[in-house]
Amino acid sequence: MPEHPSEATKHSPEAELAAIKELLLRMPRDISALTKNTPGLTIVSDLLHHALPPNEDTVNTLQVSQSMVQAMESVIRQLQNVVNPTGLPLEATPDGRILSRTFRSAAVIATDLEGSTPMAADIPRVWDTIPFDVLSYTYYPHLMEVLRKYNCHLYSFSGDGTLIMSREALDPKGRVLLPALDNAVLCVAEAHLVLDAVAETWKELGMHGPEGKPIRTRFGVKLGSVTFGDALAPDGNPRGMCADFNERFKKVIADRIPQYGPPEDFSMKFWGIHGISPAQNEAARLQNAGKKCPDKICTLTAEDMQQLCSPLQKLFSRIPGVVMQGYEADVWGMEEVQADDLGRLAHDCKQFYQDHETYH
Repeated sequence: MPEHPSEATKHSPEAELAAIKELLLRMPRDISALTKNTPGLTIVSDLLHHALPPNEDTVNTLQVSQSMVQAMESVIRQLQNVVNPTGLPLEATPDGRILSRTFRSAAVIATDLEGSTPMAADIPRVWDTIPFDVLSYTYYPHLMEVLRKYNCHLYSFSGDGTLIMSREALDPKGRVLLPALDNAVLCVAEAHLVLDAVAETWKELGMHGPEGKPIRTRFGVKLGSVTFGDALAPDGNPRGMCADFNERFKKVIADRIPQYGPPEDFSMKFWGIHGISPAQNEAARLQNAGKKCPDKICTLTAEDMQQLCSPLQKLFSRIPGVVMQGYEADVWGMEEVQADDLGRLAHDCKQFYQDHETYH
């Protein structure tokens, strides 16, 4: 009898299935080993282990295969907000870079939590916890729920301030019901009510602004396109003036810092997804202008206010004395919409565009 199995036995269906099973069972262990050298992958390893059922070695190959496929699907779903936190339909280049995409029918919402600096100092004393936990457990989950409802996407935040892109409101068949700007204002109307309730609850638990007032979230809205991609890893070779810059920069840097080697290859590099918009700075200034009108829930420029449907325009009034970039700006503020009126207002806005056919 030969000591080693024949070639036929090695390649028998049973042997191949056993090898497949071993490969599948080894995958979590291989990923765990990989995390030792790449700690950033620990989250992937943990999610995969949590998704796999126990005692995989006691089941057959088909069951192992099904479990692994289900586990990988679970991990991919859970990682989607890590890989692409915007939730936008972005694509990758063949060499593993995020392909930039510009959304032209868009509006930017800038938010800021008023009085967040003293609030951060008060949290350890009043709640015996840290600001991260307060925002994570009691603030952002409620903002995100409203954004999902209105097809809005948070694409940047710094502590308590955010930048959000509003897109057009669509029906189930993909037909446009509302322009992005109108959709943004409706989103703000509901977000204000929800976050105002958050602030009232904070106040009941001892966390409030000056003179015992609730901690208010300000909103500024500006019409404008937003480009998404990985700004830290370009999605292709530079073109036009950017290409000219690169060639000139190589000569300048070689003279000044010869030991510096400019990056040439960005393939298979992915640092994150970022949004950049010419409208976001003005949206941030607009929300800051809201300090002058605490009775208004959001601020717009006169130019953008005039782009809204008439049901929304009726809710705005001019705010005098607002200075932006060193000059007095024509800024308008929106009055609060009651919760019972939100549905009717959204219906009236959609009906306006349906009747006038000015947008479709």
